[in-house]
Amino acid sequence: IHSMPSVLGLQYGVQCPPAAIASPPAAEWSELKEMFKLQQDQINKLAQSISSLQGTRKKPRPTNHHPIVCHRCQQAGHFASECDGVRVPRPQSAQPSRPPARQSEN
Repeated sequence: IHSMPSVLGLQYGVQCPPAAIASPPAAEWSELKEMFKLQQDQINKLAQSISSLQGTRKKPRPTNHHPIVCHRCQQAGHFASECDGVRVPRPQSAQPSRPPARQSEN
């Protein structure tokens, strides 16, 4: 007679008495509890750090309610990259133009 594999024993409901599990000493339990407590404290600190970082996001800029003006044709309603119009020279600003930079003589 051959012995059956243990898998078949489980399939047919064959049970063995439970193996004796030795309980760890009280010192080990208290050490494990302390380790878990320290880990939980670290998790709590990390969670607080994450939530504080999420609260410091930049505020969105206020929306500009002015119409869009094309910098190419100076017409409202589209961007220069979408412009089919003729380029219009930019108006000169009221600021005096700077003289060209002088080259130093060596």
